[in-house]
Amino acid sequence: MSTAWDDEIERRIRVYEELEQNGGIAGRLGMVDYTALVAMVVVLAGGFWAWGGI
Repeated sequence: MSTAWDDEIERRIRVYEELEQNGGIAGRLGMVDYTALVAMVVVLAGGFWAWGGI
């Protein structure tokens, strides 16, 4: 006799197995994305620092 929780666990296992077979999660951030985010934060922080310092 299977409970709803057991069915959910089995479903999640299947989903993760499919993700492993397909090469990962679509839309995952890569190194370029993180580099661009860091650059944007630095530029914005520097801009606001310069704007407030004038």
